[in-house]
Amino acid sequence: MFRGSVILFALLVNARTIWQALYLQTISVETAVIHFLIALPICAVLLWILRVTFNRPTPADSADAADDATEHRANGSRGLP
Repeated sequence: MFRGSVILFALLVNARTIWQALYLQTISVETAVIHFLIALPICAVLLWILRVTFNRPTPADSADAADDATEHRANGSRGLP
């Protein structure tokens, strides 16, 4: 199943084709559906690449987390409140 953001992005990419099929009627609706179905997995991959790229922790964040963990171990605390 595709996320809502993927479906919206695929609709945005295919807006011209959908407009031509439903309003101008210069192409068939079947052609517009085929274009949409082709664009759907492509848009899913593109958005997945964006999610993977921008969800990575920065090196400073992971270094700070490692420093905090070693500090708690050095003090003998388990990090519990």
